[in-house]
Amino acid sequence: VTFDLTAPVIEGVTNGATYYTTQSVTVSDANLESITLNGETVNGTFTIEGNKEETYTIVATDKAGNKTTYTVTMKPIASLAETIEEINTGNVTSEDKETVETVKEQIDTCPASRTDLLEEYQARYAVMNEFAPKLLSAEEVKEILTSKFAEVLATKNKGMIMKTVMAELKGKADGKVINQAVADLTK
Repeated sequence: VTFDLTAPVIEGVTNGATYYTTQSVTVSDANLESITLNGETVNGTFTIEGNKEETYTIVATDKAGNKTTYTVTMKPIASLAETIEEINTGNVTSEDKETVETVKEQIDTCPASRTDLLEEYQARYAVMNEFAPKLLSAEEVKEILTSKFAEVLATKNKGMIMKTVMAELKGKADGKVINQAVADLTK
């Protein structure tokens, strides 16, 4: 009888993630009994073939019956091009800022040893940066506010000002920048 409360650890891929390139996977556990990849027995370190349309299920079981199951999706690298072709200045806006920031964070936190992931993240970031419109600076927002909205600014009613200017500036400037510019101009 084996007393073990710890499930096997699967490293090299993330459960539920999608990859395009071949991934190296390592499974570890002090009392490892079996590892299967799509039902076929594999050893503790193996690769999952990329650049094709396939879903892989990794099941690692230890002698105490603890089980870890990961499902990983592979896609052809060419399918990235299809996604990239759909991106243009008409469909990427400042509202995609969070997505761009997430990809940037992935680049910043990616382990140096995971060059495959780093390349994938950098390619996504480059495409997004190329097509995402540049947001207006605080100075540009203030210039628009004073030239186009002088009358409503004169009211000093911040709520009315924001409601009026957001129709013009939504998607062109960060909401925090707009809010700060209005606050500065209504002092």
